[in-house]
Amino acid sequence: MSSLELDKVSVAYGNIQAVHEVSLSVRQGAVVCLLGANGAGKSSLLNAIIGLIPLRGGKISWQGRDMTGTRAFEAVRQGLSLSPEGRRLFPGLTVMENLAMGAYRQTRGDTAVSLERVFGLFPRLKERARQRAGSLSGGEQQMCAIGRAMMSNPSLLLLDEPSLGLAPKVIGDVARAITEINATGVTILIVEQNAKLALRLSEYAYVLETGRVALHGPSKELIDDPHVRAIYLGGVATA
Repeated sequence: MSSLELDKVSVAYGNIQAVHEVSLSVRQGAVVCLLGANGAGKSSLLNAIIGLIPLRGGKISWQGRDMTGTRAFEAVRQGLSLSPEGRRLFPGLTVMENLAMGAYRQTRGDTAVSLERVFGLFPRLKERARQRAGSLSGGEQQMCAIGRAMMSNPSLLLLDEPSLGLAPKVIGDVARAITEINATGVTILIVEQNAKLALRLSEYAYVLETGRVALHGPSKELIDDPHVRAIYLGGVATA
């Protein structure tokens, strides 16, 4: 059963088309990744799903409901949440205050439950709860961004470049948290340039090139695909 369906979705910025009739499906409870170089349209696709930018064409469905044209705050009410590229925290606010931004639609009791869940995923955030977000390390900021997205208790978590700029050990901590989040039943769609990480975490993958789906299939198969290895995994393509 698919919980997220994109049918020929197109996104444009003025006269510049970033996404060209992309169709994809994310099974409920799955982890699916989007791979591609800078400018391939990956972030534009996530922003369109969450309702931050309008579609030029196509349809987005979530759990059988047409989400085309839905605004971002309404998408959050429907169980979607985004951890954006670059984290986009409020640097002058504390960790607690940033996390609270993600819980604006929650009751006080629900917020307490979500907060405990986030601190369980990222114990360092609890240690730094009163620290300003701008003073955190890059890894801690990424944890806070994912934690903020989790504060709304989403059914679908959209992660945009969660490993960007992080040290290998911190990437491991983030990967562990993603696996733990998914184990609770949350469906996850990841945009990543770290193809090895994304393919290891996901069960299915889509490769975007210049705004189009160039390739898709089970992640285990794409790891061994010679062209995927050549472009994204540092291998050598064979004829």
